[in-house]
Amino acid sequence: MTELRHERLLRFFPSLTDVAFILPVLFLLGFGGNGLSRMLEGDTGWHVRAGDWMRLHGQVPTTDIFSFSKEGQPWCAYEWLSEIIFSWLHQWGGLAAVVLFSTFLLCLTFAWLFRLTRRKSGHEFIAIILTAMAIQCSSIHWWARPHLFTLLFIVIFYDLLERVKAGQTRLLIALPLITVFWTNVHAGFIPGVVLIGIYAADLWIQALVTGSGAERRELFRRSIPYLYSIAGCVVASLANPYGYKLHVHVLHTLTGGDSPLYRYISEWQSTNFHNPMTLLFQVMIVLGLFAALWKALHREFVYVLAIVGGMHMGLVAGRHIPIFFILATPLVAEGIVEGLHRLANADLAVWLRRVCSMVRESGSEYAAMDRVPRVYASSALAFALLVLIVYIPNPPRRFRAEYSPKSYPVAAVDFLKREGVEARGLFADDEWGDYLIYRLTPSVKVFVDGRVDFYGLTFTENWISAARGRYDWEEKLFRRYNIHTVLLSVNSSLSSTLKESRRWRVVYDDGVAIVFRAAGTRGFLGGALGAASSTVNLEQPNRRINS
Repeated sequence: MTELRHERLLRFFPSLTDVAFILPVLFLLGFGGNGLSRMLEGDTGWHVRAGDWMRLHGQVPTTDIFSFSKEGQPWCAYEWLSEIIFSWLHQWGGLAAVVLFSTFLLCLTFAWLFRLTRRKSGHEFIAIILTAMAIQCSSIHWWARPHLFTLLFIVIFYDLLERVKAGQTRLLIALPLITVFWTNVHAGFIPGVVLIGIYAADLWIQALVTGSGAERRELFRRSIPYLYSIAGCVVASLANPYGYKLHVHVLHTLTGGDSPLYRYISEWQSTNFHNPMTLLFQVMIVLGLFAALWKALHREFVYVLAIVGGMHMGLVAGRHIPIFFILATPLVAEGIVEGLHRLANADLAVWLRRVCSMVRESGSEYAAMDRVPRVYASSALAFALLVLIVYIPNPPRRFRAEYSPKSYPVAAVDFLKREGVEARGLFADDEWGDYLIYRLTPSVKVFVDGRVDFYGLTFTENWISAARGRYDWEEKLFRRYNIHTVLLSVNSSLSSTLKESRRWRVVYDDGVAIVFRAAGTRGFLGGALGAASSTVNLEQPNRRINS
């Protein structure tokens, strides 16, 4: 009776799952983060406003609603459901609600990853250490944007496919159902379908290398449910407002020769290994290669494909590093535990065998206590406390979700709203264009914003050339689009060029942003614009365009 009472009481005690859940918050607030506003960037703003437009009009847009340079051009709002969720959250709780929801998605993702890693490795402490590594390295792409849904769904797919591999084949039915939601919140559903294909390919490779005809036929037979699941996911992904056109758009964006993503967008480019922050990424690459070799020797080719495929994605584009860590973490943890077991029983020095055995067995006693079913009250209370602090009057700086006036043209936009600016003819770069959408929509249309896949390569190259002050900037861009007002960083190349030009005059300068007006044009309209205002505290936004 006493043991039963203790077990019931233990259900409410913190566990390592609670630790994994709250670690992303601790990282944001303390271990190298700049607070919750670290989650904010320009794209967050236009996602919110896109959701506002859809909720107001009761439909998804098919043509551009934000710019005057591409007004009326076909536009695929492929993250429409996320944007409606963001809009609803913003209406009820402002940017803080959007950031808190995004943080919750991260917490849930890494708590799930920890439990998958623990199940694969059987070792609590190694699982939580490697999960912490995954959290640290994945933080390079922590933004309050729809892609966070994809990170969560990849973990869920991975977990379900591992259970299917263990014999719970009926769980494959869940994957197409999840795909319906996944497709409409973010277009990253393709890796999920590929992941199912990897589990099917594992059986095919095993069939090709086996010498038994009966075993070969059995392996091919076992791959059939995976093929049905792939077909189901593909059909499910068509349940979106754009149908097959969504797939055409995504494939063209990722593989088309005229896509500006890989050429100009830093998060789509390879990471800089000179940055000390990539050290853990390098460590995981080495550990991942050892794990892949170990799995290849055991003919578990699914894990070889998962590790190598995830590694390739992470090396090609920095934004995919979190996906690599999600795929590699459970397998590396399993490999470390197996390696410790082999070393503990190898013909080595006694002290080394003793250390390996001690590390391997360190989690066994704690495991019995940690794996007692939990209510996870600690996670709920910790997150509730976070929400409470965020919404108290004048919360601490790290608990604020605001656009920083040091990084975004907060005061300059206040000036434009106060003076009144024409609905079209305002030039700013893509990052500040996002911010203008958030602050000035629907009164003002922007020239360009963060939807680089929508604007295309030629347009993107032209405006980047102008932003760098190229000799033909005025003819190629400003006169063609009747640009009469320019909002720039005081450190930009074009601001220096405009200062030297007789055709432009400075009408505002606060040391962060500078506003120019074309000489000979009429002044501002006068009167305030009716867009929502916001102030945030973000010290270093992720500048997407590489200069």
